Amino acid sequence: MHYLKILFSWQKISIVKIIIGISVILFMTNLNAIVDSILHPDIPYFDSEHLIVGGTTGLFSLLFFILLNFYINHLNIKNVTQAKLILELQTKKEELKVNESKLKEINDTKDKLFSIIAHDLKNPFSSILGFSELLIKNIGNYNAEKSENFLKLINSSIRNTIVLLDNLLNWVKSQSGQLNFTPEKNDLSLIIQEIIEISNIIASIKNISFNNLQSDSLEVYADQNMLKTVLRNLVFNSIKFTNHGGEIDIYAKQIHEFIEITVSDNGVGIYEEDIKKLFNLETNITTTGTNNEKGSGLGLVLCKEFVEIHGGEIWVESEKGKGSDFKFTLPLV
Repeated sequence: MHYLKILFSWQKISIVKIIIGISVILFMTNLNAIVDSILHPDIPYFDSEHLIVGGTTGLFSLLFFILLNFYINHLNIKNVTQAKLILELQTKKEELKVNESKLKEINDTKDKLFSIIAHDLKNPFSSILGFSELLIKNIGNYNAEKSENFLKLINSSIRNTIVLLDNLLNWVKSQSGQLNFTPEKNDLSLIIQEIIEISNIIASIKNISFNNLQSDSLEVYADQNMLKTVLRNLVFNSIKFTNHGGEIDIYAKQIHEFIEITVSDNGVGIYEEDIKKLFNLETNITTTGTNNEKGSGLGLVLCKEFVEIHGGEIWVESEKGKGSDFKFTLPLV
């Protein structure tokens, strides 16, 4: 039944095949009569003998072409099946390559995260332990100012550790699909002021001042926790690479349907060849800050992911020795 459908389907049989088949069948049917009419002109062209021979020949010719068509269609089906199998194998091969690449990326990320946990978490705890032991041993010898400086350093180390732990937690959530994204209206100036206030203690250790240059009240449509994480990481990063007595400016402006937020410092700047590596966990090379602060490189990677979840972009404009401007965009309400 299937072959009959193929045989009589205009989608499967071309006009050329039909014309050739009919022509050959007619020729074979009348071949005997044509030969006799040439050799024996006196014999009638359509007598009973010629009709029987012609009909039998035509029937066999028709059967021959039906079988031939069956065979050709069978070969076509077989070729199509083989082509599909080859295509499926190629697709599977490509999928295996992609999965292999993803697996390697996951392993590299896992190794990087283990390195962060083992190394970058150990350093701040060592600092906290060292400073607290000095205070305990010299509680009667240190004056109020010196004790206050040690407490500031301990506070700074604790805050940096909390930020790192928060980044690690958010990164794990984002990679496992457990991170909630709940955008809402946010007063940008209030959030910037909050980030400045929690960063002041760390900045005061290096006598760094903040300038919140945003005068207008701008609203952005963003997930508040993600926005705070992005701003906190960028501000802490600027503190890390700004010299003693430096300045950090934070400002925003509207560009069409987006708000562009800038965290600008007059710190050490970044080499052009290193800028492309900043937002990739695999290529990001961490460097110590101007006060030998350590970093994991995870913060900027997380910033990029959070900004892109909002449909925005993040980039940096920097020149070595002349500071850096970290910029990102978020949608307006």
